[in-house]
Amino acid sequence: MASCCSARCFLCTCISTALLTFLLMQISQQFESKLWRSYAIIILTENQSHPNVTSDFDDILARVQSAAPKPAQASIAINLKRSRAPSACKETAGANHTGAAIMVVGLWGNFLDPISSSKTLWLKEFNETGRAALLRKGISTISKSQQVHVLEPLKSFGFIPEYFVCTEQLAGEMPSWVTAAFAFDAPNQRMRLRSCLQLVLQREAKCNLRYSVFMKIRPDFLTLTDIPNPVRALKVGCFLSRVRSANHIEGLTNEHLSYCYCSKDCCKGNLPQASHKDNTRDFMVDDMAFVAGRDVFLRIWQGQGSPREPLPALPSWPKMPPSFPEAQFTTVLLQKGVPVCPLALRGLPLSSVYGAYHMEQSRGCGYIEGGGSIKQKCGSSLNGSHILQPF
Repeated sequence: MASCCSARCFLCTCISTALLTFLLMQISQQFESKLWRSYAIIILTENQSHPNVTSDFDDILARVQSAAPKPAQASIAINLKRSRAPSACKETAGANHTGAAIMVVGLWGNFLDPISSSKTLWLKEFNETGRAALLRKGISTISKSQQVHVLEPLKSFGFIPEYFVCTEQLAGEMPSWVTAAFAFDAPNQRMRLRSCLQLVLQREAKCNLRYSVFMKIRPDFLTLTDIPNPVRALKVGCFLSRVRSANHIEGLTNEHLSYCYCSKDCCKGNLPQASHKDNTRDFMVDDMAFVAGRDVFLRIWQGQGSPREPLPALPSWPKMPPSFPEAQFTTVLLQKGVPVCPLALRGLPLSSVYGAYHMEQSRGCGYIEGGGSIKQKCGSSLNGSHILQPF
């Protein structure tokens, strides 16, 4: 009799456990759907250091942090073809070092060439007004534009930035502000960034540093305005990036766009037409330049696994054309639960195969020359609190 009761209790316990597990899974799926739909993009208001969203936000951040994949421990084999020895470790090294690692990652292109170089034919159309505006700021090369508009502003915000170059080749004499430069082959830009990050973290360990901020920027990215102070966004753990296109997000200006620089519709023509007619908050991030705090950046780039690893299925949101590399990157961010904050940073990719289109898109509104920002109309916001304070 006792054994029979024991068996019955065991059976009841199993059934109860299975039922509880099923109910928790259903609740989790509903919550996850809500997470993707409502909180994938964080909008910060002018007078607050935290997003003006519902009280669920803290729970969502806790969920994101607990779900963060562990950093990959296996090192990447990097065959350096050429390098410039890293600068000596700074005397300010230590646990309280407010370091910022700026990683120039991509193909060498015209990184050190004069902007007026004829190597890129469409640059002949770079108007004299634009050249004059850059020369007034002492900018004659892409590398100099990044020093003026990225390196120096970060210093003024209280960071101690270090500048790394990771490309397939190195040509010419590196500017004095470059901390280290590495030339190596990589199968794609994603793996080049991961390899670059590994080299940067090796310096961090050697010099007893701690980078609290990481930035990736293309070697051909002509930076036209100062990077905004990222501290406020870093406090809430979001990924700062320009957007390739957006829909149903208020508060954007052309400062936040990586295309359609003089338009007023958030460049939403790059999103499927179906999303214009429903209440979907769609967006695609840009991968030319982005910034994130240490934890977020390492979660993205040390936890991706194999480049061929199949991606888990997402809910129906967002609707993005899968052929866009930016859309694929946006999907990865969503799958990892990484919140996105739009970044206000003007710039043009001078070595892009679509360079002529970027130049054409920048004409007519003083984008290069320093004209005022243009407010965007992307459709009404789905939540009145989602009004963007530009970064």
